[in-house]
Amino acid sequence: MHPGLIIRHYAELYKIDINTFARRGGVSAAHVAELFEGRADLTTELAMAAERAMCIPARYFLDKWEDYVRHINSPAMLQKRGITRVINNPLLSI
Repeated sequence: MHPGLIIRHYAELYKIDINTFARRGGVSAAHVAELFEGRADLTTELAMAAERAMCIPARYFLDKWEDYVRHINSPAMLQKRGITRVINNPLLSI
């Protein structure tokens, strides 16, 4: 599961809307909306914004991101997407 969806789940539990999250986190509401929809990569900046907005350690979300990247780049997932050959993919070494 994309970490943005996990962050959105926590924000909903804490009853924090996108604008409040953005203001507390110091990022744009548009960027938060993309993250919540799973359309933006989780950067250190966004993980820190989540920490500021919800007091959940950024490392928790960054670990989820690493797990997600590993999963979507696993041989089974690559094959499922029709990718049969990967050369020097740095994402596989996370």
